[in-house]
Amino acid sequence: MKARSSCPWPVSLENANVSLKQETWNFGDQMLVHCHPGFKMADGQEMAQSRCQGDKKWSVTAPCDVVSTCADPPSIENGYFVKNGHLVEGAMVRYECDQGYTLEGPVFAKCLENKTWSSNVPTCKKVYCPPPPEIKEGILVAVKKAEYEVSEVIYYMCKRNFFMDGSHSVTCMADGQWSDGPACRARCKVPVQRSQVIYKGQKLWVTEIDEGLVHHSENVEFFCQNKTQACSYTASGQCFDGVLRPPPCYEEIAEVTSFLLARIVMTTRSNNPETLRSASYDQSCHKQ
Repeated sequence: MKARSSCPWPVSLENANVSLKQETWNFGDQMLVHCHPGFKMADGQEMAQSRCQGDKKWSVTAPCDVVSTCADPPSIENGYFVKNGHLVEGAMVRYECDQGYTLEGPVFAKCLENKTWSSNVPTCKKVYCPPPPEIKEGILVAVKKAEYEVSEVIYYMCKRNFFMDGSHSVTCMADGQWSDGPACRARCKVPVQRSQVIYKGQKLWVTEIDEGLVHHSENVEFFCQNKTQACSYTASGQCFDGVLRPPPCYEEIAEVTSFLLARIVMTTRSNNPETLRSASYDQSCHKQ
């Protein structure tokens, strides 16, 4: 609890740091006032003491005023400097470049005691990107140049029957690199001959799918056979850049064991080779 004769605390003084000489701020206690670098009091002092008085106020100390400043640092073409507060001794400025330029030279400059700046003036150099990369099975839609400016955008197209995976455009970035480009993905052959699949929600023979091919990232459902229960369930495979692998449970009907083939023949009650070729499990079962 504060004593009745306490002075206000904490205290904020412009251009100065304040601290207590002891842990209390009661009558007779002292506060130290230290001017910031580049500031001094009227008598030339950088530090003074203030005492807590009987009227519960701190004794007045001279304000800390600017006594040494640097002129603004040199300007740079296609760039600028950032400062915070007075450019007093020890103050720092930061150089930055306009968009499309990169800084070469020191980033910071410091105001010295002799009112000069510590560093040589940096320069801002124009940033360019090299020609954008070619992509496999893709076409670059742009005027070919030796270099491209920051923020310049170019476009890609994929050759016929290839799917564009990613953004159709790339941008020259401030670091002289291109943003991530697309890839042109190939269609996949559906790897079945004698079985039906589910494609786009329809149960189809592979001959009913255009050219027997599906597009990159499309899913195909295959009928897997439960050899114990003589029933089927579906499992998916996804096309990725020309490769569509059926799920491990899938087998072409010609590869089913002779025991299951015999059951298929009995079920179809036909020795017609065409009927046998197209036979499949129509009875569904739970996925194992």
